[in-house]
Amino acid sequence: MFNYIDRYYLMFNQLDSTCLISLKTFREVVFTDLKKKLLDALMEEITKHRENEDVNWDTLHKTIETFINVGYKKDVKLKKMGEQFQWTGEKNLTEYVEIFEQTFIQKTKEYYTIKSNEWLQSLNCPEFINIALKKLDTEDYIADQHMDPQTK
Repeated sequence: MFNYIDRYYLMFNQLDSTCLISLKTFREVVFTDLKKKLLDALMEEITKHRENEDVNWDTLHKTIETFINVGYKKDVKLKKMGEQFQWTGEKNLTEYVEIFEQTFIQKTKEYYTIKSNEWLQSLNCPEFINIALKKLDTEDYIADQHMDPQTK
């Protein structure tokens, strides 16, 4: 029924698709109120991961995707990709960049400034270089697997 509405009635009347309407409604009703809490929880979990605590990357990945998905603005469709559904359409990464990415980069700088000062005081040069390279690899992996490619 919704496909019929999308293909005929909404397109003929030059109205937004049902997918876009639902995404806009989610953004306005749910996401606007929760984005600060989501961001704080994400940063807390990423810090836990950096401290070698177990985190659920599947949940974190989906939460990060929420910041990307709320930015779709045109030709939005929900397609089934294997066992999961994926939003497709023209992206607008404003929410992702201005809310998630900027905070992520700032918190990463703060975290590694503190950590590098601790490491400089407690490690010798080869140990410091080894841990720095290991952490760079970990951050590179996180960016590759869980973030929009522009973040890297």
